[in-house]
Amino acid sequence: MATSGCGDVCSFRVRDRAPGRFYPLMRRNIQCPDVMRRMRQIAPGAFYPPPRFLPTSLMDEMTHHGQLPLRDVNFLPDNDRRPREGALVVSEQMLGELTERVWRGVPIMQGAPVGAEMTLRRVLRGHRRHLEGAVVFTLGQKNPWVEAILLAMNPRHVVSVEYQLPLHEIATEHAQISGRSPAAAAAEWTLAGDAGTYNVGVAFFTVGQLGLGRYGEQLNPWADFEAMAQAWCVTRTGGLFVLAVYYEQNDEYLVWNANRIYSAKLAQYLTANWEVVDVKRSDGELGVVQRPGWAMWVLKKP
Repeated sequence: MATSGCGDVCSFRVRDRAPGRFYPLMRRNIQCPDVMRRMRQIAPGAFYPPPRFLPTSLMDEMTHHGQLPLRDVNFLPDNDRRPREGALVVSEQMLGELTERVWRGVPIMQGAPVGAEMTLRRVLRGHRRHLEGAVVFTLGQKNPWVEAILLAMNPRHVVSVEYQLPLHEIATEHAQISGRSPAAAAAEWTLAGDAGTYNVGVAFFTVGQLGLGRYGEQLNPWADFEAMAQAWCVTRTGGLFVLAVYYEQNDEYLVWNANRIYSAKLAQYLTANWEVVDVKRSDGELGVVQRPGWAMWVLKKP
């Protein structure tokens, strides 16, 4: 995807830095109308099948000129996300069963990094006053695991912005859950004229996967930074955003086409414009070092 209209979001440029609780707060210029316009161009499933290897012609751009080196290949074709005839229906019964398991303290996520699901639950419970009766969004995954955890916190409504499936493939039977494609969400928010309408947002290992083509989307080396700008634009002042990504303190690299691994330095750029309220890391939560590990931020829009 071309970077026309992306401005400072598609770069490592920052306007200034301010003291922060965990690390300096970087601030960059974010033009929300431009962010929403570019969001309307995201088309999951439009570029199928995904490239098995990182194209040589895009190596320099996709690795940020070597700053995020290609370290490994873990090709995930996501064949179940191939364009289908019918809609993916998230039933009220399914969500009810998942939420009931959340209430009982039973894990529901398959394949989640060790310890991350329970850490997410503890983090959300710690900020439950922000969630009860609130309008919440997720930068979603096909499986409604995060949405089920959120339902246990009694929000007014949850909008799942689904980066992995086209809009016509999303349907939900639950009155408190709505599905949107990025394009539909951006169009809706732009039409409303006031993007900052959400109290809380959650992105659980979604952001680091974006722009790598695994969901049939166009390759975009800045898709993770753009997703964070999108979240910033639609969150109310004082609202929270919970972000989880793969993380290693002193190392950053790309695993094609599965994930980006963020270092402490790169994470500062990823979380630019957000005030860091809290950070949980896998080594601290589990007491052991994983490679790659993960980190989870509670961010606040100043």
